[in-house]
Amino acid sequence: MRSYIVRYMYSIITGGNLTMNSTTTNDNLKKMVTAALLAALTCAATMSVRIPTLGTGGYIHPGDALVILCGIILGPSWGFLAGGIGSALADLLAVILFMCLSLWQLKDW
Repeated sequence: MRSYIVRYMYSIITGGNLTMNSTTTNDNLKKMVTAALLAALTCAATMSVRIPTLGTGGYIHPGDALVILCGIILGPSWGFLAGGIGSALADLLAVILFMCLSLWQLKDW
């Protein structure tokens, strides 16, 4: 089952080419692992320090720099995935955290 999923993901990334040799598989595995690590770092950096910006209600954080770094290190497609998944994961975890805190406050009410 795992082999089928890996082949399917590989075919999506390469545009339908299902022929894999060992060097291509190793290179893609390295890129996939690097993308996962950079996504996790982006998530952690986004949630760690938030500097509010005046007038917009937004904030600046070190995750912005890591998103750019993902694109530089991994290239446009893998960098897009790593930066996007890391930022989305940080937003999702922040929403879940605030939701749990709000429910905790309602419990005492």
